[in-house]
Amino acid sequence: MSLINTAQEKNAAQLIVKLSKQQDFFPVVFFISKAVGHYILILNIKGASQVTAVKEKIRSEIKAVLTTMSESDYQQLSRAIATQLYQLGEWERANLIGITISNHPEVDTREIIKRAWEQGKEVAVPKCFPADKSIQFRKIVSFDQLEKVYYGLWEPIMTETEIVSANEIDLLFAPGLAFTESGYRLGFGGGYYDRFLPYYKGPTLSLAFKDQVLPALPVETHDIPVAKLVTPERVIVCHD
Repeated sequence: MSLINTAQEKNAAQLIVKLSKQQDFFPVVFFISKAVGHYILILNIKGASQVTAVKEKIRSEIKAVLTTMSESDYQQLSRAIATQLYQLGEWERANLIGITISNHPEVDTREIIKRAWEQGKEVAVPKCFPADKSIQFRKIVSFDQLEKVYYGLWEPIMTETEIVSANEIDLLFAPGLAFTESGYRLGFGGGYYDRFLPYYKGPTLSLAFKDQVLPALPVETHDIPVAKLVTPERVIVCHD
């Protein structure tokens, strides 16, 4: 495995750990926020028992990085991501999109939803069921059909919306906190999309700020990568 050089990061340390050849070790790239800049640390993690702790640490660090973004940068970068999205054939062809209602500092999806409605597209947003960690997409025609639930999330009001099956969705937006260029994502820890994605066979993509795109992440057997990753600067084709 080639070593990762992070000299391009301002004031970054080049930290290289030799990877063990033992089969119960695997590399995890750790993105860490520092006042002087950012750097990447390759860690050797022994056994699956440490995976959860590593994922939580990555989530914490990414959240810390995103919260330093100014409101003006947040709005500008979200618009840049949306502009990249609107040029995609998957967006043009989609009649019904499945997308989450963003909470700051996630990439703003409310403007994307408004654009979808303006273009005559239908919009379905997820309703989460914590008891079995499942999600159900429900069609909305107005933000008034949303209610705030646990953790400040916005979800469709079940009595005011109709259910949408997985095969009705033409384009699915998979949320996450961190991503790789090969399409793997680190979600928020609920596992809802890990359970939904095996039943969805259409195009998938994720929206990400630059700092959310990492060289690698812990990948488990149930993880399903998205096909494309849309950033402010470019669209990354992860796989066909």
